[in-house]
Amino acid sequence: MTPPNATKRRLATILAIDMAGYSAQAERDQEAAARAVRALSQRVRAHTEAHGGRLFNTAGDGFMAEFSAASDAISTALALIEDPDGVPIRIGAHVGEVVVMENGDLLGHGVNVAARLQSEAADGCALFSRAVADLVRGPLAERLRPAGRIELAKMNETIDAYAIAPAGGGARPGRRRNRSWIIAALAGGAVGLAALSMLSSLGLVQIGPTRDQMARDIAQRVTDRLNADTQATQVAADRRRDTIEGLGRSSLPADRTAFSFLREGETASAVAALESFAVEQERSGAREPAAAAFGRAGAVAMFHDKRRALQNFRRAYELAPNSLQRFSDLLQAIVSLEGYSAGFRFADETLTRPQPAPTAIRVYARLYASIMAGDLSRLDLQRRLIAEAQPDLQAANQPYLAALARIAAGYLAEGELQLARARALYTEGRRMLASVPGHERDHQHGWLLALLAMGDSATAWADGQAFIMERERAEAPPLPTMILYTCVAGLDLNRPDAAAPYCQAAARGLQGSLGEPIAEVGLAMLAAEENDLDAARKHLDAARRSRWFDTIPANAIYALRAEAQIAARARDFSAMKGAVQRARARIQANRELAQRAPIFIAWLELGSGGWALDLGERAFACTTLASAAAHYTAIGGDPGARRAEALRTGAGCPATPV
Repeated sequence: MTPPNATKRRLATILAIDMAGYSAQAERDQEAAARAVRALSQRVRAHTEAHGGRLFNTAGDGFMAEFSAASDAISTALALIEDPDGVPIRIGAHVGEVVVMENGDLLGHGVNVAARLQSEAADGCALFSRAVADLVRGPLAERLRPAGRIELAKMNETIDAYAIAPAGGGARPGRRRNRSWIIAALAGGAVGLAALSMLSSLGLVQIGPTRDQMARDIAQRVTDRLNADTQATQVAADRRRDTIEGLGRSSLPADRTAFSFLREGETASAVAALESFAVEQERSGAREPAAAAFGRAGAVAMFHDKRRALQNFRRAYELAPNSLQRFSDLLQAIVSLEGYSAGFRFADETLTRPQPAPTAIRVYARLYASIMAGDLSRLDLQRRLIAEAQPDLQAANQPYLAALARIAAGYLAEGELQLARARALYTEGRRMLASVPGHERDHQHGWLLALLAMGDSATAWADGQAFIMERERAEAPPLPTMILYTCVAGLDLNRPDAAAPYCQAAARGLQGSLGEPIAEVGLAMLAAEENDLDAARKHLDAARRSRWFDTIPANAIYALRAEAQIAARARDFSAMKGAVQRARARIQANRELAQRAPIFIAWLELGSGGWALDLGERAFACTTLASAAAHYTAIGGDPGARRAEALRTGAGCPATPV
């Protein structure tokens, strides 16, 4: 229950800090202890403010700080722990929902978890929850090491914890064995298989009593590397993660060896172990186990060498040509490595080969190709492929394919600007997927896109947060694009404080990738809503300077809308109108954008109409919002139409002629 004097709730990263050994020092020399606390207070405040944080509570030798970005909290913890003039301290950190009091204090579960982690930390150590660790990338992430599961006192809750590695060290505590002879032994043949058995029997490859937890930790860390690959789908990311976690649970020596290599960050050696086992199985005539092993090798290699991954997936399919799993792995790998044209060729070869492919594979090939056609706005091809899949769909009799057919039809309806129908088909398809083991979270990404297209930011915001939390509980990380759509939905609802962690996490995940420009636009929109216009302009400039900005035509529209938003916040109505007009002209001039013009224009008009109301430009606002409502209504975007009409009613606009 929210306390009566609470003003609002928001997501925040909380750092709990206290001085190690304070009580004992106070008993020996109370004045010296007090001086140490005062000095620590100054250092905590300085490091917190230097990293954009805020101290919100101090009590004795304890301090609580709030950060909008998890990376800033970890940087602060590192600075404090490695401060040569500092006293030993203990730190705990967690990201979660907090209640903001009128006096600026924070309460809630997020604060409590940080405090409990701090109490569990050793002197000179910082403990972070998985929720914090999942939000960081790059060098900071490399400093974190799994610290096991910790039972939180008085909270009846157990969470995964991570600790900061010693300064300058990337290795784990303990002696690191030399594995050069192991890698050589895995070069192939019977020696490789013998080596695998020997590794297990000698205890050099150990999973131990915490195998399940270790499997989740390794799967989390390895699949995090996929996040910047925006060519990968969320479905593909989930499948690869499941493969890696399965290695940790397997009793096969090859799988356990591969998992041990992954634990040490030796991805190439893990792939070699799986390939060696697959070759031995193939030589012995065990085609299905060999195909499965090559499939696992391909999944792991996707994070290391995509060309090698493709070779493994191709060999797996050659050994098991009737397996839908092997076919889908290979088709997705071809698209990821060689592009849509190669994907279409492979699907067509499968459908036209002299020896007919199994029914399920033919259905999947057409449905997957239809989704690719939709990405390229080739609606005629999309319609034909879906229609051709229908006769075999019933014969295949697979719940997964039936659900995928609904999703594909929904994607087509979205391309045809029939958004109400698209929503209904997506809803049905996702309901059907929920009952198919291993596919329960498929196509959440597309669902959020459909909601945003029809102006339903409220549902996109609620569902996006729910999807991310669901994935956190299942330890199945979302792609940054899903996090970004959640950020955009929150900003559309004028909730910058709540949306900020999602915007920042998405930007970190998409940095240096095809999605970098739109992530920077998201940060520009966030800064504009926070009235930090200098920061907003810098992020917008960064988006336009990105090497990938011109790759996707829609990036220009997103940037112009953000430019209009910044102008509105600067109270420059003329500049706002100019940006909107340039966006309209850009949409009409580009064939790809013109096909989806009503969606882009409705979104532009809904935003600019609301901003015009804030500027007191009622006539422009009433006309623009009426146009937005008409565009949304024409394409079945009833939620967007209702939002536009609600703004018109609130502004006292004249009734729109019927």
